[in-house]
Amino acid sequence: MKVAFWIVVFVVVGFFGVGLSSNSTPEGKAMTNSRRAIEVCWDEQQRKSLDPAQQRFIAGACESMEAKFVAKYGHKP
Repeated sequence: MKVAFWIVVFVVVGFFGVGLSSNSTPEGKAMTNSRRAIEVCWDEQQRKSLDPAQQRFIAGACESMEAKFVAKYGHKP
């Protein structure tokens, strides 16, 4: 029983370790920065002070950023 517990602990710790280390690589940091830029873009697009034409223009830019992200990383942000 104790061996099974330690195997489960080892697997869980290993899983989180791989996840954390992938974010500390240059590509992981670039991906995180790209995701954040897309989030900021959509936040700006939703500002109430913009008229509908400006919102559509910004939405197009955000969608373009998302398409580039998918092309580069192979999945949605």
